[in-house]
Amino acid sequence: MPKLKSLDEKVGEGLNKIQSNRPGEAVNFSESKEKKELSGRDLSKEQKEKIDKWLEENNLNRYGDPAETMYAGGTPLSNETTGESVDRYDYILKNHPELSGELN
Repeated sequence: MPKLKSLDEKVGEGLNKIQSNRPGEAVNFSESKEKKELSGRDLSKEQKEKIDKWLEENNLNRYGDPAETMYAGGTPLSNETTGESVDRYDYILKNHPELSGELN
């Protein structure tokens, strides 16, 4: 029986790691499914202004990257190979998910 209990504990630890964003922190899947990801087109003018102010305060360029960052093609928002482009605020929110909580 001791081997079975030990195996059960290891399986439980493994599941906790799989369900965790950070080691030792379990995720509530029902809660995370309910949260809607913010999109650039869903942001109000005030939220966009708040993001732009945050970028300035953190010495980041208009894309949320370090101020001295240079891009092939002049912008990180378009992929010249595929022709796809991304909304600037979508790009920022993807790279700075911590902003989402401050905008609600």
